[in-house]
Amino acid sequence: MDRALIEVYTKPGCAICEAAKEKLVAMRWPFVARSIADYTALHDGWRTDGSVEIAAALALNGGHMPLIAIAGEYYGYPEAMRKLKGLDKRCGRN
Repeated sequence: MDRALIEVYTKPGCAICEAAKEKLVAMRWPFVARSIADYTALHDGWRTDGSVEIAAALALNGGHMPLIAIAGEYYGYPEAMRKLKGLDKRCGRN
């Protein structure tokens, strides 16, 4: 199975966000880090750049950071780690 595209939405000063990125590096999952502020602040293009979907996913996650997208599906940090560990097992990785 190919690696899923992972996006980690973070905010400055978020220790859990930094821990999530460190964990992804340790697990050898490539990811792109993005600032949540770029998607939750009103800006030109908000209707077409995924901002509405990202803001909704953040709200459904109780506003907790980080928000992690795996292949276009949004998860909170603990749920994302469980999902990736499951993918590792299916791929035969340890």
